[in-house]
Amino acid sequence: MTVPSAGDLFEREAELDAVVRAVARAKQRAGGLLLIDGPAGAGKTVLLDAARGAAEAEGLRLLTARGAELERTFAFGVVHQLFDDVIRGGTGDPAELFAGAARLAAPVLEFQLEGAPAGLPQDPFAARHALYWLTANLAAREPLAVLVDDTHWADDASLGVLAHIANRLEGLPIVLVMACRSEVSLPAIDAMRRQAGDAGTLLSPSPLGEQAAAAVVRSFVPSAGDDLCRACRRASRGRRTACSPT
Repeated sequence: MTVPSAGDLFEREAELDAVVRAVARAKQRAGGLLLIDGPAGAGKTVLLDAARGAAEAEGLRLLTARGAELERTFAFGVVHQLFDDVIRGGTGDPAELFAGAARLAAPVLEFQLEGAPAGLPQDPFAARHALYWLTANLAAREPLAVLVDDTHWADDASLGVLAHIANRLEGLPIVLVMACRSEVSLPAIDAMRRQAGDAGTLLSPSPLGEQAAAAVVRSFVPSAGDDLCRACRRASRGRRTACSPT
């Protein structure tokens, strides 16, 4: 997969550059958090796709998940999305990933591991820390890009895990890229917004200008006139995914 060009992303040159640099740093063991924060329709998923393309170009292993509004009651649902393929269909012995403190992650992911507790850890910190070490053990095999879309709809247990990992990326070959809606306020996401602003990368895509909005409209209706393009921009408030007149 190729990395989208800045032209493909319409007025997102700075954001695309930040995405590419964050991925490159992870490959050099300078891992970090990149949070894409914006309203619905701002083009967050497009930037997340750019991160995916950059990670694939750099040879990072991808762990992907997407929050879903109707699945927020399923504890560790997003965590399962991230790791199920790794421990059930990956290369190498998956049991090795649960070495050390990571062994407590086995019951969370319903992985049968000799010597691991039968039930979920009673202490939320223990589960979060175990899943962090599982992530670190996997990163010891190869650099990682952990990509989560619609993070604001992730279940609370998974949000706690993501926040725990986000705070412990220094010196690891891991880039954690998450997209969330700016209008949603949750304690874990608010904490990660502050962290991304202080020590990571916080991207807040601005509304599209007239030329970019017109380009989006004309990608759907090539014959669209200036009046229609301006009307679409006003109606969508410059939000990329809302600029289509179809």
